[in-house]
Amino acid sequence: MTGKAAFGPELGSLADWPSSAHWPTLLLTLPVLDVAKADKIVGTATRADEDAIWTRAEKDGVRYFFDAVIRNSRSNHPTIALSDRLLVAGFNPVSVEEAVKRSGSASSELSESPAYKSAARLVPAPTNFFCLYRHPTSILPARCFASPMLLLAAAFMPTAE
Repeated sequence: MTGKAAFGPELGSLADWPSSAHWPTLLLTLPVLDVAKADKIVGTATRADEDAIWTRAEKDGVRYFFDAVIRNSRSNHPTIALSDRLLVAGFNPVSVEEAVKRSGSASSELSESPAYKSAARLVPAPTNFFCLYRHPTSILPARCFASPMLLLAAAFMPTAE
């Protein structure tokens, strides 16, 4: 069984760092063409790692797969959501569930945003790939300097500026 029969060719990703979160989030999405085949692929993928303990739940017609094993101090919980339209994967069940809810709306927030529309007008219509990278410069330094990892590094390297 190939992924081409189960999923569409368009891979989407979204990285975000909400002000309420200690760490940034990353989401990956794939359009679902055949939900039965996609379910088999996700089931096989979640059984492939013998150290992982994946649990399965269903909510509002969406299948969620959660890795219940905490592997590091950041408490990442890899999560996969599979609906009849979309597969969403991420390291945080809350962000994955929010992405699934947003995907149910008629239009995405990104495609309606002024930043996206103005960036899309500046380039020719995409044939293979289009990426919009918009980074608010004030967020990254504020979040990084408040990061426990950087505070710990500063404690052990007092000469670092």
